[in-house]
Order: sequence, then C-alpha cells, then structure tokens
Amino acid sequence: MSSWGMDGMRDDAGADKSSVVPALSFRWATRFYDPVVRLTVRDATVKNALIDAALSGSERTVLDIGAGTGTLAIGLRSRGSGLLVAALDADQEILQFARKKANASGTDIDLIAGFSDRIPIVSGSVDLAVSSFFFHHITNTERARTFAEILRVLRAGGRLFFADFGKPADALQAVLSLPIRIGDGWKRTLDNFRGNLTGDLERAGFAETGELGHFRTMLGTVRLCSATKAE
Repeated sequence: MSSWGMDGMRDDAGADKSSVVPALSFRWATRFYDPVVRLTVRDATVKNALIDAALSGSERTVLDIGAGTGTLAIGLRSRGSGLLVAALDADQEILQFARKKANASGTDIDLIAGFSDRIPIVSGSVDLAVSSFFFHHITNTERARTFAEILRVLRAGGRLFFADFGKPADALQAVLSLPIRIGDGWKRTLDNFRGNLTGDLERAGFAETGELGHFRTMLGTVRLCSATKAE
C-alpha cells in the first residue's frame, strides 16, 4: 500500500460503525450489493463511462469517495498504469468486500475507513476525485461539507467526476426512480432528482461544472457529471 497523502485513519481505522448507514440500508444485504447494482443501474456501463471520462493520462493520485465494494477504484487502478488509488468509505464491513476483491484481482489500492465530510487526506494531494452512486445517500448538509472537503484535498486544477441519480429523463424514468427516492429519503434525494448537484458544486467553489452524459436504468436516470478546482 502506498499511503500517499494520508493523515491518519486508514485501512479500517477511522469510521464509527454505529453511525454508518449500509449501502442497501441493511447490513445483511451488503453481500448482495454488487449483483443488485449490476442488475438495476447498469453498473458496469456507468463505471466504465466514468473511467473513460476521468482518465486523461496526467493523473497520479486518485480518490474514490463512498467507494463501497471497490469496483470503481479497482477499475481505475487496472486501467491507469502507475496510478495511486485510494478508496474511502465509512462502512468498514463493505471495505472488507473491497479488500477481498482487490486481493483476488491482484490490484493494489489503499482502503480508508472515514467519512466523506472529513476526509483524512492531506490538502492538495489528490489529482482526481471520483464517486459513483454515493451523493444521494447523504443529507444536504453532509453533501455541502463533502464537496468542501473534496475541494480541499484536490490540487489546483484537479477534477471531480461522478455518476449518480439525477433529474429523470422522462415520466417513465421518474416513476422508476420512486424506490430510490422513498428508500433513501425524499428530502435527502431531492437535490439529485431536481438536477441541483451541479449548482451545489458551484456554491462549494468548484468551476467548470457540467454534465457529460446520462443513462436510463431500472431505477431512474443516472447522470455523469464533472467539476474542476480552479487553478
């Protein structure tokens, strides 16, 4: 493990298990996370598109925020020769799944147990931040603090790329999104489904915010977005 830019709290040491909401709401369901997202949200297609958009060839350090079982982090490390990739998640149990997957594939990534709104990484040490299917899980206050933290850890000119549920493409996608909106909380997911995340990024201080594309899924429209920390 590279331990680049770390500021304490790494490899399952930093998150309070009692305050963490599991990815599928229930701890017993965590083992089913990968097959569920493959089936419902075109996970492989979305993550491959995110990796294609994010990798320009000049990155050295990459942080996956809300990394879950590590699929995106492992994919980035596999595709980017010489990348140093860290996977951050507050759920220590799901990081164990990420560790097993990384070991099985022979992929070297750092695992960091910690919360997205207080990232235990040195300021300005990250070239590229990524995230997938995470921001709709956290409250507006947590999201604002998370965006501020991402801005802090990125170097000047560093970029954020993420894929998450967004404004439905049409009435059918709006109906299909109801399980997410109800299950994760109507108020919690409101900014996502109103298409407000890019505005939230601008208010946090990001520049060049925008949408790169979208995907129709069984649970609503997933939008791929990016933002830049100003030079």
